[in-house]
Amino acid sequence: MSFSIDAAQIAQAETRFRANLIQTALGFKAVMLMGTHNKEGVNNLAIFNNFIHISANPPVIGVQFRPANMERHSLENLLATGYFSLNQVPESYWKQAHQTSAKYDADTSEFEACGFTPKFHANFLAPMVAESPLSMVLKFQEQIPLGTTGVTLVLGEIVYLQSNTAPLPDGFIEPTENNIITSAGADGYYTAQKKGRLSYARPFEDLSEI
Repeated sequence: MSFSIDAAQIAQAETRFRANLIQTALGFKAVMLMGTHNKEGVNNLAIFNNFIHISANPPVIGVQFRPANMERHSLENLLATGYFSLNQVPESYWKQAHQTSAKYDADTSEFEACGFTPKFHANFLAPMVAESPLSMVLKFQEQIPLGTTGVTLVLGEIVYLQSNTAPLPDGFIEPTENNIITSAGADGYYTAQKKGRLSYARPFEDLSEI
């Protein structure tokens, strides 16, 4: 059955329906656990799926944060310490990862509450997830408000990255090797299968699989 909706109908739609509709219309997205550390020494962990690749040189990732009408422990912590981690979610931990979205108080560590193990690298004040097949530590760069939405974009530069599997000679990290999950909307989780990689596209030239 086909479906269509216009701007006026979107505006009048029930809140949860509207949020699910717009988020899942984007299809599959990366999902990662963000690790932070507050000034009281509590490790925080929260699931995110709003990421933007900003730059490879320097290596910068953007993360979107919701409006400030709710507690945002991850944002508060990374602004206070200057660091945060991003960690892929292994397939076997998808339910525990979703549980980190619960509204725990600031004195509760989601690592302990949801069954994850924190680990640190060097002097970076950002706990990584020991169970994650790929983790990175990012240094806070900038916080940018996005128009009148109340959403902010946080930019972080990757200062450390570790993976259970080495990248290919061209730097490509094969996601299927790490058995990670992907997401759609705020509560849909999926596994992915590789379709293939294609050569660099040039006008009027045939593509080849690589």
